[in-house]
Amino acid sequence: MRAAVAPATLCPPDPHRRVVTRGAGMGIGGGIFLIVIGAILAFAVSDVIEGVDLSMIGYICMGAGVIALVIALIMHSQRTNTTHTERVERRDDRHIHGDGV
Repeated sequence: MRAAVAPATLCPPDPHRRVVTRGAGMGIGGGIFLIVIGAILAFAVSDVIEGVDLSMIGYICMGAGVIALVIALIMHSQRTNTTHTERVERRDDRHIHGDGV
């Protein structure tokens, strides 16, 4: 007897269910944090520390934040474009043992 394969069913999304994605939230939040800190250092801080250029550190932080934000958004878009299919294989293993049947 051949195995029957049940078709995969897609359930509609539950509006009350919270979807948690790992890594993307931290990457987006970290990138925004670096951009904000960099902008504060580059444009709002006027203190002078000998041997340290705070505006350059601010620009570096903003650049790193933009890169982190772009990478996080790319990773998030790849994660949302994946599809998952589920196949359920059912076998009927009931055999009749007996007199040649």
